[in-house]
Amino acid sequence: MALRRCILILMLFNFQAQAQTDAAKTAPTTPANTLKSFTQLKNVGGPGAACDDPSKSKTAPTRPLMECSCSKPDGPVQKEAPLQIREFKSIDVLPSGLRDLAKKFRLAPGQPVKVLLRENNDAIFSPLGYLAMIVEPKMEDYTKPQYDLGNTHTMDLEVSKTSAQGTTYKLFGSTGLYTISDGSQMYLDSEKHKHQGIYFTEKNVLSFLVDNDKSAIGQKDKILWQAGAGIQTLNSEQPTALGASGQQDAFHHAANTKGQMPYYTYTSDGKPMRTSAFVDLGIGLSHQIAQNASCQVRVVGTLEPRIYSIPNYSTLTARTYVEGDLKKKKYKATFKAGAYTMVHQNGVQFTPVLMATYERKKWGLENSVTFPTGSLENSTNYNWTAHPMNTLAIFFYIGGRK
Repeated sequence: MALRRCILILMLFNFQAQAQTDAAKTAPTTPANTLKSFTQLKNVGGPGAACDDPSKSKTAPTRPLMECSCSKPDGPVQKEAPLQIREFKSIDVLPSGLRDLAKKFRLAPGQPVKVLLRENNDAIFSPLGYLAMIVEPKMEDYTKPQYDLGNTHTMDLEVSKTSAQGTTYKLFGSTGLYTISDGSQMYLDSEKHKHQGIYFTEKNVLSFLVDNDKSAIGQKDKILWQAGAGIQTLNSEQPTALGASGQQDAFHHAANTKGQMPYYTYTSDGKPMRTSAFVDLGIGLSHQIAQNASCQVRVVGTLEPRIYSIPNYSTLTARTYVEGDLKKKKYKATFKAGAYTMVHQNGVQFTPVLMATYERKKWGLENSVTFPTGSLENSTNYNWTAHPMNTLAIFFYIGGRK
């Protein structure tokens, strides 16, 4: 019985040693595996057994790294170093190939994020807005201007960042209000406040746009492009708290201390919510006509189609303008004069534009006025009055080095 046990133990040892030897032959040839194979052989055969047996002197004859050695290593066994990720603080310290790639596809470190809030209104007071007051067209009674009818106001929010190559990535949100009287009689309440019923359309837009307009600065000629996509919702059902209808209602109630501003009742015209996706495209040319150390003047022309999933909303816009930049040590001033022509399902709208921008290191102001004429684009149904529209915007730069 004892002899049988000894035989079984010897057979088990031989089987284990043979299996471990075969595994060592098929293992990857790395120093860690070589050391592991040597240790396994040494443990099986006892001290020196791996070197005494010629058949086991090399676990992989064709690979010198698998040679068995009975001597101990001179120093501690080196472990594999963990993967290290290096952080570069500037594109300029990258190798040339990576630097070129980063400049093309990566937003430049140090460039700030621009946040802009813009109010577009038919009754806003601003430096350029006084021009609108002068040329305000007469309405139905031909005796006085009327506000809060047609295109009443729009609120825009833009968040953008520009890359080292002058490519700007812009997230844009907008809400606008278009109205017309619902035919009901205006009345006064007990506090002498006016009340008026109106039909309305609230236009809400969310989009993302990429363009290379900034890359034209300082260049004689530059081909311009833009591409983007977004979604538009037309709401004529009920006012929304954060939308243009809710903004108008809150402002009139807060500012109506003397009863001069009417309170509006927003009447549904029966039209359902209309939601459509769209794609923005554009191609153009910037041509520099004058430049010195602190000033640049250029002429720009672009062609910009906007294609909606509801085809009747699609438009084609051609823009032309002259732009002058004056850059001083503490500020930058920009002046722009031009016009755009929009072709739409109802005809052609022509709109002259004047704009002025004053910019400091961390903030700036923008003021513009437009004079829409012709057949107005009217996917909202109530863009029926050719009001000059005044725009006042404030913007800030966040982070980075401007």
